[in-house]
Amino acid sequence: MELIKTGDGSYTLWNREYRESYHSREGAVLESYYKHIRPGLEGVLWSFKSELERGEVVEILDICFGLGYNTLMTLRFRPVGVKVKILAPELDKTLLSTLPNFRYPPELEGFKGILEELVQTGRVAGEWGEISLFIGDARDLLKGLPENSIHLCYQDPFSPRKNPELWTLEYFKELKRVLKPAGLLTTYSVATPARYPLYRLGFHLYTHPYPFIRGGTIASLAPLPFPPVNFEEKLARTQCRYYRERGGRVELIGPK
Repeated sequence: MELIKTGDGSYTLWNREYRESYHSREGAVLESYYKHIRPGLEGVLWSFKSELERGEVVEILDICFGLGYNTLMTLRFRPVGVKVKILAPELDKTLLSTLPNFRYPPELEGFKGILEELVQTGRVAGEWGEISLFIGDARDLLKGLPENSIHLCYQDPFSPRKNPELWTLEYFKELKRVLKPAGLLTTYSVATPARYPLYRLGFHLYTHPYPFIRGGTIASLAPLPFPPVNFEEKLARTQCRYYRERGGRVELIGPK
């Protein structure tokens, strides 16, 4: 792992196995906040307002946990009075053991104790809710979750080109199964192989409204107050490629 200082002064790592960093050069904090946390929590507040007023706990999937920015930033910016239950799969157990010594930004220093307990025990709880780590393939975690149980998913694995097994039509179909009827997901990717399976499965597609950071995707099973993505126009202009899982293998389907 190679330590990288990003554009906002926060740090990320370069993963030599996937040949990709965990965050963009724009900034690890900026990317986490503006592409996941802010639109995700705003979407939850919009779609589940009445449920939250009754005290419902927000269930979140953080795929994949990585350096933990999305989970820790959720604790930092969760709405007052709202509790969260975060399920976080991560394949790299060795990475997790190094996180207590990682150079986190000042915004997250107050959550280092929570992170240390989480890495040591796999679960941590407090007045804010609870976090559970799942060591292994995110697809195995999804298979064990009940239908209509998740409010929000941070879809944050490595890119479709590097980590295609977590961007297939079959993966998103399983993710749709576990999302609540008004559930949503956020992702940094605007790539067609990421968006097309979501569109095909009936998700509404949006982008975030923050002009000072590169685009991302918000996908929801119910309408949201974000700028919509006109995917029908794209389909009228071009045929889309996407990933499918067949017989344990991932293939890129569509015209070259």
